[in-house]
Amino acid sequence: MKCSIDNCNRKIHAKGLCSPHYNRLLRSGDVAGIRAFRGKPKEEIEKAYDWNSEDCLIWPYANCQGYPIVRLDGKNQRVTRIVCERINGPPKEDKSYVLHSCGGGSLGCYNPKHLRWGDQKENMEDCIEHGKTTRGSRQPNSKITEETAIEVKRRLKNKQMMKQIAADLDIPYSIVISIHIGRSWSWLSFPEQSYSEKCNDN
Repeated sequence: MKCSIDNCNRKIHAKGLCSPHYNRLLRSGDVAGIRAFRGKPKEEIEKAYDWNSEDCLIWPYANCQGYPIVRLDGKNQRVTRIVCERINGPPKEDKSYVLHSCGGGSLGCYNPKHLRWGDQKENMEDCIEHGKTTRGSRQPNSKITEETAIEVKRRLKNKQMMKQIAADLDIPYSIVISIHIGRSWSWLSFPEQSYSEKCNDN
């Protein structure tokens, strides 16, 4: 079968397109390879400043791993950085990340109401809050749940022997050691009581 683009006689590679047209689609968001960087994209950026909705405003053109990009001043730039700087001013030295309150950064959201500057720590906290990380129990190889990790930390703080913790919770001793030395679950805070104890208190 032939490419779906008019006057193109190349064979289909993917999504009804030949290899050159498909690559242009991936690279620029449009099979013509033009729309993503010239003319309308600048108008689309201006649209953001008049956007009065709390809903996400999704970039319809080129993106890099979901994050909207545009060709300006001879180079590709992230649309969210352009919009965030215009709304919030230039970032401070320690706050170089554009954070999304909506969690829709990788989906192409550039609503100015959702954007703010943040540091790496705040960026990671946002990723966790919006489920954008594979940290902890989201990792495919994770052997324990977050609840169990919290309980391990609580028992370690109470000076319980590590082998006893492993036996009580029926988990490998190596996991308790890893948590103890901060190799795993180091980011996780915990309450003074375990979940089970809280339930027993009620």
